[in-house]
Amino acid sequence: MAILKQILSRENIAFELPDSAIARSIYKFDSAEAAKLKYFLNYVLNENQQKLVIDRSFNILGFDQARMSNDLYMTKDMIVKLALTGALGTHGHAHRPLGLLEKNIAIADFDISINKLKEWTGKDMLAFSYPFGFYEACSKAVADYAMNNHIKFAFTLERAGNKKLDTPMFLGRFSPNDIFIGNTSYCPITFWNGLTDTVWFK
Repeated sequence: MAILKQILSRENIAFELPDSAIARSIYKFDSAEAAKLKYFLNYVLNENQQKLVIDRSFNILGFDQARMSNDLYMTKDMIVKLALTGALGTHGHAHRPLGLLEKNIAIADFDISINKLKEWTGKDMLAFSYPFGFYEACSKAVADYAMNNHIKFAFTLERAGNKKLDTPMFLGRFSPNDIFIGNTSYCPITFWNGLTDTVWFK
């Protein structure tokens, strides 16, 4: 946090953490402080500010960005293997909240992703997951464009099952953190169909 404040101060960028309730609505499984920090970095800073903060932080901490990318990200060969099993989808190109961008910019970002993946794999993508995935980050314009480019379904970040599949481009889904694992043989699942219903499955 001290490094972040130092960078923002030098660059004359205002630093104000959001309300805990707002941040925790997105980052449910983080501490209040971590949730606020993540929200600030991902939703308050614009793209140029994010890049600046990341680059400055890596330099101050002595991290090798290229090495970390090689260690943490998939190789092209891994991506091709996933595509051959039918298990590869797209998440956009620059991980930007598409619903908050101008239509042409959002579609261009999506387009780069599917074209690059098809170039590498020779396969059309069947699935899409909206970056960030909260309501405002989902885009009808991108959904319509995706459907015209072989995408069959897309996932939001709404923590829900799907009783109906009549909106395949805006499906809810569960995070692994939402799934109860323990001694109990029953787990609560909440479905969304305009109303919220809680059911139980064994």
